[in-house]
Amino acid sequence: MTPFKVHLGADLDKPLLKEIAAAFGTLKAYQLTNNPEQANLQLYLLRPKQQDGQLIYGSPDDTLPKSFPNQPPELWILTPDQRLFKKGLKIPFSNQKKGLQLLQIKLKKMARARELKALKSHRTLPVNVQTYLLRKKTSCPKGANCVQLSDYGLGLHLKKGPLALQNIEKLNKNDILSFSLHNQSQKDYYCYLIQIDPTDDIHTIFPDNTESAHLKKGEKRKVSSLLLMDESGDNTIQIITSTVQIDISLLEEPRSDSNDEWATGQVSIKVIRQ
Repeated sequence: MTPFKVHLGADLDKPLLKEIAAAFGTLKAYQLTNNPEQANLQLYLLRPKQQDGQLIYGSPDDTLPKSFPNQPPELWILTPDQRLFKKGLKIPFSNQKKGLQLLQIKLKKMARARELKALKSHRTLPVNVQTYLLRKKTSCPKGANCVQLSDYGLGLHLKKGPLALQNIEKLNKNDILSFSLHNQSQKDYYCYLIQIDPTDDIHTIFPDNTESAHLKKGEKRKVSSLLLMDESGDNTIQIITSTVQIDISLLEEPRSDSNDEWATGQVSIKVIRQ
């Protein structure tokens, strides 16, 4: 995969910026550039200050807050137009060692999510994924399909479905998805459902520790885990099928070409606050 190009900048703290640049020597998924117009990401060192709970800007047109020498340094990970790339990407650098460690953790996590989202195959998915939407209610409308999720401590929910997973584009925060799988082929397959959440954390939806990923030909299976959409932002659900078993923890590694019967599908879902 082509490395992400990164441009570094700072209002102050030029020596610290050199230390940050040196840390990229071990991050193969990224490449530093001196040209901000070529960058996929901008990393900017700031010393922001708040007044009455609001960041102070030099002028109303500035995209980044003003830096003050008496404030602790923060490294912000930004889009090319200097907007925060994702929430949680303001890294404190009062302690340089801890700041560098946290930066590497964040960048490696972002790279792993990017690689997983880029995993594609020309093959048609042999396993059909159907979804049910569960939305919290205080009372159940007459004739509606409502379920009590008391085993999960989540209370009464209105159940809608089945829905085709690829038709779900937008959900409310705290909506819940449940899944069922149907191996429609004449072969056995291993199937995996993976969520990449808005902070680039990767979660395995199926299989959990008590389930097998193996689906026999024609088999239908209800997924025991529920997916609670408790973070607003962009979520990705990746479906992977393979004729051989996969170690999910190694999905960031290059795929072996010895397995020529694998397929993927991907759905992007935006979770909004109500």
